[in-house]
Amino acid sequence: MQDKKVNEFVLLPVPLEDCTAAGICEGCILQSYTENGRLIISRVSKEDFICDNDCESCPIADVDCDGDCRNCPCVNNCEDAEVDIDE
Repeated sequence: MQDKKVNEFVLLPVPLEDCTAAGICEGCILQSYTENGRLIISRVSKEDFICDNDCESCPIADVDCDGDCRNCPCVNNCEDAEVDIDE
């Protein structure tokens, strides 16, 4: 396993059966943390996700734009935004 650095990741083989049993699927938003020497990986729903306005490392920033720039938390970092937030 590689040394962990900020914003770097490692690939860990996890049996598909375990992922399915945990409700983890392709495209799911996941969170991870360590506790008592264990790595805990769990699924997060979009409703439970709290935006910290860090669009660069946002796990849901890859969703299709709905065009509602004024209410988008990423409007300040979006090259395609069609609204000036200071208006």
